[in-house]
Amino acid sequence: MKIFVKGAVGDTRPDFTVNSGERSANNAWWDYVEVVDLEDGAAIDGDTGVNLSGNVVRLIEVNINSLDWLSVHSTAVVGGATSTVTCVGVFTTNE
Repeated sequence: MKIFVKGAVGDTRPDFTVNSGERSANNAWWDYVEVVDLEDGAAIDGDTGVNLSGNVVRLIEVNINSLDWLSVHSTAVVGGATSTVTCVGVFTTNE
């Protein structure tokens, strides 16, 4: 399974369900967002996504210093498998 983080800027919530190849100025102003694995500090390209296998916990950091909207979705679930993904977000500052 892969987890992807999407982000957007603007007053109107974008349609995050639009496939990336079908995005246009009229229907989806979003893009995949790079994340950082908090286990080892490795950057994970937004287009690549976070690979998950088995019963794992992954802590990632998303740089959202200029985003208005954030979305997370999963893909590539192995056929017949039951998968649950829980996303919890905490907004913090360095002040």
